[in-house]
Amino acid sequence: MKLLLSLYLFVAVLGYRKKGSGYTRSQFMVFFFASLLPLIGIMLILFIYDKWIIDFTAIIMPISILIIGYGIIKYDFLEIKALARETVFENSLDGMMILESGLRLIDYNKAAKDFFGALNISLDNYPIEHLFNREPELLEIFKSDTTQEFSVMIDGEKRFFEINSL
Repeated sequence: MKLLLSLYLFVAVLGYRKKGSGYTRSQFMVFFFASLLPLIGIMLILFIYDKWIIDFTAIIMPISILIIGYGIIKYDFLEIKALARETVFENSLDGMMILESGLRLIDYNKAAKDFFGALNISLDNYPIEHLFNREPELLEIFKSDTTQEFSVMIDGEKRFFEINSL
């Protein structure tokens, strides 16, 4: 009983504290049930282990893990998607740009901003034809679906880049 009460208080207090962040009751219910299932397994072990020598927690745990996975994917629990994006996209040493289907720039990382800044190209929310109008070779590379090399003079040095468009 104390385990159930502490679980309920944990979820209730966490829910109260995070309510201003936009978390909803359904989000907390998913994680409440995911936490409740292993407790049910523990209680089954305590009450009927002498009759059936089965570890019910080990049987129930995969279901709980699936529920937690569902909550992470559906509700971005612990902001894992944002953390993964920051780790992979923002902190990458490779310049990355995200373009929508009409080849309009949606997002870019710091490395891309630095690269295009060295070419005096401002990255704004425009189609790439507008952004790369002074660099027609670069425009053709971005329109193709293959990996190509690009060379340019930056600070009096000829530099070579590999550009991969997906």
